[in-house]
Amino acid sequence: WFGGMRDCIRDLKRLQGLKYKQPPGVRAELCGIMYKCITTEEEEVDQILLKSMAQVTCRMLQSKPGKELLDLSLPWRPLYNLIDRLCFGKSRLQAMGVCRNLPHWLVTLARRA
Repeated sequence: WFGGMRDCIRDLKRLQGLKYKQPPGVRAELCGIMYKCITTEEEEVDQILLKSMAQVTCRMLQSKPGKELLDLSLPWRPLYNLIDRLCFGKSRLQAMGVCRNLPHWLVTLARRA
């Protein structure tokens, strides 16, 4: 599913770059789906894809004048577990390299969610 998600994220970034306004219901549904994909417990998820999904989700959750607020609540625990696993993993396990700026975007997502 990585290839399909990568194409979807690329298309969403293009729409955001063109300042395409999405209805609040669609934005809330997309944010919920991407949040579930970001917080999945699979180890083989590409970190660059995680960063891209977090960027797009943060932009959708961003509040701006004239942009309707989303009626959305996201659970905090899965995101906390992901940040904990990526940044503060157990020292006896082999450390996994973290993609540049991934922790920043995950914390930004946690602040806006």
